[in-house]
Amino acid sequence: MSKTFKLGGIMLTSIVSLQVMRLLFSYLNLSDNLSSWLFSTAIQCVCLGVLPYLLYRTWIAGSNSDFVRDVRLNTRISPVSYLLAIAVGLLGYVVNIGASTVSYTVLQLLGYTYTVGGGTIYSGPEVLILEIVTGAMFPAFFEEITNRGVLLAALDNEKSDSVKIIFMGTFFGVFHQNVPQLFPTMIIGVIIAYMAVKSQSILPGMIVHFINNFVITLSDYGSQTGSPVGQLTNFVSSFVYSNVIVLAASVAIAVWLIIVCLRKFASVNARYRAERDPVEPLRSGIAEPSDEDVRARINYIYGYPAYNADYDAAEESAGHARGSSHAAEAGAKGTKSKVSLKDHILLITAFVSATIVTIFTYIWGILR
Repeated sequence: MSKTFKLGGIMLTSIVSLQVMRLLFSYLNLSDNLSSWLFSTAIQCVCLGVLPYLLYRTWIAGSNSDFVRDVRLNTRISPVSYLLAIAVGLLGYVVNIGASTVSYTVLQLLGYTYTVGGGTIYSGPEVLILEIVTGAMFPAFFEEITNRGVLLAALDNEKSDSVKIIFMGTFFGVFHQNVPQLFPTMIIGVIIAYMAVKSQSILPGMIVHFINNFVITLSDYGSQTGSPVGQLTNFVSSFVYSNVIVLAASVAIAVWLIIVCLRKFASVNARYRAERDPVEPLRSGIAEPSDEDVRARINYIYGYPAYNADYDAAEESAGHARGSSHAAEAGAKGTKSKVSLKDHILLITAFVSATIVTIFTYIWGILR
């Protein structure tokens, strides 16, 4: 079994364990606050944290350093990336408002009925702290390790950045397995996937993910308690939601600024990515001709083959040594090798499984 196949198995296991956890919690009769905290802790720490880590250590590699490297936790990136991630996270909150509005409207037009729950009751500051930990910190860390780190490692042999970004963004949408969350999480998923692919690091995505969830938590907190920070987030939300024109303009400006930030992000990390994936250098900007090209040119000009048995034997021996050296070096760096469809079968199964459950939540929303 290839490493790609095993990484797909880790993703499938995480998806299935998340589905099982949802089913178990549906039978627990707990308060909204306690149920939310326990559920978030269980799926984040266990399904997306401990389980993928243990599977990786036992199935793929036995060292922490291998895991950290494969999930892109120790990649060197431009320091400017973190500032850009903060900006993208704040702008992403505005985009999330627009995406949620569009999703809500479309689903209602399609006959979907939203459930009305009590939500989090902020009876004290400890509730806010627990909400930040379980609703912002845990997802930002554990979901990024699985949905960006493990998934990016599983797609390591895919050459196209666009394919990786689109697949990872779409996967993040269906990963939540809840149709109201599909479109908003898919949008933010594409943004974070772009940053992960261009920098080969999941740290900027963690920042974006945390800020998005953190601001949403503060907004909910402010709407109940009237805190200064909460009032600020509520003011932004109220302004964006004031009318359709303001909403469209706000989202459009936020999208444009995010695109500007992402282009800058890719630019500042291009050098760091090139250092990790060096291209064969060219002397004076001109590729050197191969021995075969030189011999063919001599043969064409002078009418006889340029052949020297002793020279060729020496070159062949040296070439073999160079090839062995390059192969060893490539193996150490984890050179990409071609993978077949069967290597991705478990990853595809994970995607299909999450998609089926997402569709089921839509059907259930129509029937209830």
